[in-house]
Amino acid sequence: MRLLLKTTWTGTRVSGIHEQMKLVSDNVRNYTKTPASDPSPFGSAWDVLWLGHCGEMTEPDTERLEYYDDSLMATEDYAGFSKKFLVAQDHRSVQKLAMTMCTFSCGISRRGARSILKTLSSGQDEALT
Repeated sequence: MRLLLKTTWTGTRVSGIHEQMKLVSDNVRNYTKTPASDPSPFGSAWDVLWLGHCGEMTEPDTERLEYYDDSLMATEDYAGFSKKFLVAQDHRSVQKLAMTMCTFSCGISRRGARSILKTLSSGQDEALT
């Protein structure tokens, strides 16, 4: 698989969804170095885009793009077991996937769907959660 991206979407207030998605879109495009000529809102350099999850166990040295978003609720209102893996208060991140759990929302590109089907049909012990 080429690129699995995750963005922290957990803890989002419902109001302002268009502004929030614009922030996500801009930062996914920035993280993947999407050229301005690519008309796709999130660019085309990803296979699976996780927009919401209940936690992720990531390493401190994971390459990520953190950005400010004041629409987030307070971390203590939604963070559970994964508190030690969180980004700074009022920030989201875009990064390569690292053990995301409980998918609430995701996007799969056509290329990503082909890659997932190929991987899962080969009999490997893989999961897409």
